Amino acid sequence: MNTNLQANIKETDSYKNDKVSFAIWSLFVGLVFCFSNNHNALGIANYFLFLLLFVVGILIKRRWTITLHPLMFSLAIMLLVSIRFFYLVEFGTLASYLIWFAVILVAITYSFNKKELSVLMWGFILGAAIFAILVIVMKYDYYSDGRGRYTVQLWNNEKFDPNFLAAFLFVGATFALHTLLHERKTILKLFAFAFFLTISYAITMTGSRAAFLGLLIASCGPVLQIIKPGKKTIIFSSAGFLALFAVFMLFPDIVPVDLGRFDPRNLADSSNALRIKFWKATAVCFFNRPLLGYGSIHGTTVMEILTKLKDPCPHNTIFSLLLNFGLIGTIPFLALLWKIFNRYRKLGNFEWMFFFFGFLFVNLIISNHMGISFWIPLMIFHQVSIAKLFKVCS
Repeated sequence: MNTNLQANIKETDSYKNDKVSFAIWSLFVGLVFCFSNNHNALGIANYFLFLLLFVVGILIKRRWTITLHPLMFSLAIMLLVSIRFFYLVEFGTLASYLIWFAVILVAITYSFNKKELSVLMWGFILGAAIFAILVIVMKYDYYSDGRGRYTVQLWNNEKFDPNFLAAFLFVGATFALHTLLHERKTILKLFAFAFFLTISYAITMTGSRAAFLGLLIASCGPVLQIIKPGKKTIIFSSAGFLALFAVFMLFPDIVPVDLGRFDPRNLADSSNALRIKFWKATAVCFFNRPLLGYGSIHGTTVMEILTKLKDPCPHNTIFSLLLNFGLIGTIPFLALLWKIFNRYRKLGNFEWMFFFFGFLFVNLIISNHMGISFWIPLMIFHQVSIAKLFKVCS
C-alpha cells in the first residue's frame, strides 16, 4: 500500500479515536451561548463560569500539576505593582486578569487533539452565527444619531459595542472559512459556507472597519496556501496592494459610489482622529512608567488621571497590556505572539499565518485585553502552531 495513503488512513483513524474532554466542552458551551453575556465589550465580568470549569478540567487531567511559563513572570509583576497602587486597583480588572492567566497558562502547557480544536472552532462559529442573526434581525443602531452601526441589545438593556462584537464575529467567520475549506463532510461544508456568509454580512452591518479589513487579510491566507508564492511574489504583491490603497487614499473620487464607513474617503473621520489622539495619550502614560506599568488599574483610569481626557481608552490591546504590565511584563506576551508566527512561517502555512495576521490587526485597533475574542483565539492559534497538531490542521 502507498505510504502516503497509509499515513492518511492512520491519521483518520487517530482522529476518530480522539476524545473531547469536559474542559473543552465547557469552553464550547460558553462560546455558543456568549450572546447571554451582559458585558458590552464581551469581557468576563459576569460570564466566567465556563472558564473556571475549563481550568479545573485541564488541571484534573494533569493531576493538578502546573508547568512554569514566562507569563507567570508577567502575572507576578502585575500583582506586585497592584500592591503599590492598591488604592486605585480595580478588582474587576484584577479578577479578570487572574482568570485569563489561569486559562492561558493551563492551555499553552497542554496539547489539544484535533477533535478538541474542531469543537472549539465550531463553538466560535455557532456563537458568531447566533450573534450575526441577532444583528440582522434586531438591526439595533448603537448610536442615537443614526450612523448605521448595528449591534445587539443586551439582556440588561445595554448594547454590545459594535467593535467588540465584530471582533467576535471575525473569529467565527475565520474559523468558518477554515472549516469550509477543510471539512470532509458535505453537510458541514454547507453549514460552514452559510455561516461564513451570514457572519461576514453581520460584520459589515456593525460598521467595524477593523474586522472587515481583518477578514480580508485572513482570506488571503487560503489563496496563498494554494499558490505557495515565493518571497519575491509576496513582496511584489504586498507592494501592489499598498500602491492600490495609496491610490484610493490620494484620489478617493475614483470610487463611483459612497461605501459608507468602508469608503476610503471616510477613513479620516472623527472616529479615527479620536483613536489617534488616544494612542498619543497612551504613549504619554506608558513613558511615565515604562518598565513595570500600573498593575491592575484600568487603562481608562490611568489616562483620565494623567491626561485629564474625558472617557479615554488605549484603543489597542498591546497598548493596554503595556499600561498594565509595563515593557518587562509585556515581553512574554510578545514572545508568545512571535513564536506562533514563527512556527507558521517555518512550516509554510500561509493560511493560518494570515488568519493570525487578521486576528492581530483587529486587536491592534481595539483594547480587547479582557475579551473572550482575544484570549481564547490566542490559545487556539498557539495550539494549531504546535508542530504535532499543525500537520492535521493544515
